[in-house]
Amino acid sequence: MKIGIMGGTFNPIHNAHIAMAEYFTKSMSLTTCLFVPCSISPFKIEEAKNALISDEWRLLLVAAAIEEYPQFQLFDFEITRGGVSYTISTINELVRKYPEDELFLLIGADQAIAFKKWKYWFEIARLVQICIVSRPEDINALAKETTNDIFRNIDKKPIWLQTPKIDITSTLVRKALAQGD
Repeated sequence: MKIGIMGGTFNPIHNAHIAMAEYFTKSMSLTTCLFVPCSISPFKIEEAKNALISDEWRLLLVAAAIEEYPQFQLFDFEITRGGVSYTISTINELVRKYPEDELFLLIGADQAIAFKKWKYWFEIARLVQICIVSRPEDINALAKETTNDIFRNIDKKPIWLQTPKIDITSTLVRKALAQGD
């Protein structure tokens, strides 16, 4: 099996998440794509203290958003485990659970720039195929330069996915909600 991993805070989940997952699944010929809501992002610890939506509600919203897509599954490992969510812990759990399968991790170009800051980033790159979704061109240029340097000594080079541009983010959704829109 080819298993995709799409992690995030999903605070809240929105149509762009679904569209990216569909594109990811189709482009990489994935058997399934796991949506992995994190408990607390190590890069958003302060933001987590003021979360718009509780962990339980985020799980329910992700489950509802993906229920019509048989190729998508909710993987609640990070929220069930609690605390700060590190991708390496999730990947190790998936390797244990699916030892014979190929794992593909979708990250944004903005995350690719900071990939060396991830806990055990080298191990992540060794265990999964990194797939990078495009962002605005200025971020893509920096991300490509950065990832070329990061992955210089790693056998599996990242795969860049040119997903359709969708101008919606969880930040925009939260702002609209806060303003009563």
